[in-house]
Amino acid sequence: MSANPSRGREIAALASFPRRTAAVVALLLAACGPAEEPPAPEIRPVRAIVVEEMAGGETVTLTGRIEAQEEVRLAFRLGQRMVERKVNVGDRVVAGQLVATLEATTFDNAVQAARANLAAAQASATDARLELDRQQALLDRGVAPRVRVARQRGRDAVFDVPARVKEAAAGMDPEVAVTLTSDAQVRANGRVREVSPQADPVTRTFEVRVGLTDPPESMRLGTTVNGTIHLGAKPGIAIPASALTSANGAPAVWIVDAA
Repeated sequence: MSANPSRGREIAALASFPRRTAAVVALLLAACGPAEEPPAPEIRPVRAIVVEEMAGGETVTLTGRIEAQEEVRLAFRLGQRMVERKVNVGDRVVAGQLVATLEATTFDNAVQAARANLAAAQASATDARLELDRQQALLDRGVAPRVRVARQRGRDAVFDVPARVKEAAAGMDPEVAVTLTSDAQVRANGRVREVSPQADPVTRTFEVRVGLTDPPESMRLGTTVNGTIHLGAKPGIAIPASALTSANGAPAVWIVDAA
């Protein structure tokens, strides 16, 4: 091969460049080469489904349990220790079937006590029957008294007083006006003589006895009377609410001048 003077100068010139510059030139030369082919795409599997027409909305699934349409809760009328249970949960039972058994010791003792009380009541009934026969015989002979006898010294008016009135009158000694229910003109005055400390178990009222001062003869024993008492409020004037008005920001009423 013959030497090319110009080619030799290019090589010589390249040889005189620094090593870093030569590396850059080499990269530029490499970049001018043919382009590389792109890598093949990655193949991924997919899932295929069949499209079908479905109902709208959402499907909800819950967890439940099976129960009877009608249930009856069984219980003993008396509280005792259970000693035997003959059925379990889910068993089928029929009418009259024995389900459970309670301890019978307490019941046996109660039966014995009831029998003793029955015997005592029968004995009392026998005594009462004998006493009734005796009193009937005395009554037939005109010996036994027919009515109760009251002392002539004084008479009381007895009232069943609600707790509210009793508490309002506590610490007071007001005068009570007593009149006949059938004739309000027949009246007498009195003061509270005795108050029952315990309320009646049925009516929840307290029995109050008012000692009457010189009651008239028409206030016989057993007659019905009314008792009136004034509690708490001071004397004043009572007017209907519709008569009230206002003047200068204060309550007022209209006064009629007869002249």
